[in-house]
Amino acid sequence: MISYPLSFSAEIQSGPDTKNPWSVSASGNEASCAIPQEFGGNGGALSPEDFFLLALSNCYVATFKVFSGASLLKFDSINVQSKLILDKDTKNQPFAKACLMSIDLEGTPDMSRAEMILKKVARSGILLNSVKTEIAFEFNVNGEKIS
Repeated sequence: MISYPLSFSAEIQSGPDTKNPWSVSASGNEASCAIPQEFGGNGGALSPEDFFLLALSNCYVATFKVFSGASLLKFDSINVQSKLILDKDTKNQPFAKACLMSIDLEGTPDMSRAEMILKKVARSGILLNSVKTEIAFEFNVNGEKIS
């Protein structure tokens, strides 16, 4: 049983230069972040947009692993390919408009239970349900597209 509220922490350290990556850490894990070329930076590290997309995609994978483990669904692998679309709103403000996820589940003997869990995760992921960004899913199980 999960006891709420939960708390997570992150730390970022950076100088003023917009062309060089900076250090980020969370839960004892470190990474580098940089302004992407699309926004005038040099790139060369993960961007805030990359982290946002990774957070949504990993939320899906982590939630799927928890749900499939609890329901004893066997599978060999889950692969999520995702794409983030940025746009401007009616006030000309940029925002994360859409996240498109293609989820491939391989090696499961129980197609119907896999489909049920895949769809339940899409409705249940904490981060997936915490953003205004439109999220669209495409599901494939053992090479078959499901609707």
